[in-house]
Amino acid sequence: MGTSSGAHSNVTVVGAKTGSRDDGTLVVPDRARPDQEASVLNSVNSSTSNISSVPDSLRVEASTTARRTPKKKAQKTTLHVFLDHPQAIVPTRQTEGAAGYDLHSAEEVVIPGHSRLLVDTGLKLMIPSGCYGRIAPRSGLAVKHGIDVGAGVIDSDYVGRVKILLINTLDTPFQIEYGDRVAQLILERNDTPITEVVTEIAETTRGTAGFGSTGTKLRGQFNVRAVR
Repeated sequence: MGTSSGAHSNVTVVGAKTGSRDDGTLVVPDRARPDQEASVLNSVNSSTSNISSVPDSLRVEASTTARRTPKKKAQKTTLHVFLDHPQAIVPTRQTEGAAGYDLHSAEEVVIPGHSRLLVDTGLKLMIPSGCYGRIAPRSGLAVKHGIDVGAGVIDSDYVGRVKILLINTLDTPFQIEYGDRVAQLILERNDTPITEVVTEIAETTRGTAGFGSTGTKLRGQFNVRAVR
């Protein structure tokens, strides 16, 4: 059984042994008469509407297949990490559902009370295109030791050493050892829309009401549905 394929359909010759040469030419069996051979070739090269004129012994069956666009496999985003310090540690997530990659200190430092200090991670990162890296505090350090994080945006085109601005909000000094997890890196997708100057701004329900305009007391919730 031989097969000839086109852009829109697959044509299969059945009922006799056929084949094809390396150059793609259809080979009709020797036992076919010249008139049958011409009929088969005309049917293959024209449209499937002429199938009825082909003898039963060399019947042509055609099955039309729709063009299908191959599905692209979702490519997982890759964060490239360069260890730029002998004591640098690769960022890691502690659980499967963790949003952030823990960032480790590559040095031993002390942050005095009510002070701030840049802590070196010893890392250089290649943030994936379309994303930025947000450096966020670790909840344990914030709750137990009053350590907060400032200036926490890493642009995708920044390839320098990553340093973390740690802020000690308490009176007592805070000791950081080598390898301590001091912050976490969260990759977030960002859009960069075109800036356009307009002559007016559309009105909204809230309008220009700003700081404190919604109060602090419990009030009606917008678009909340109870699930039972």
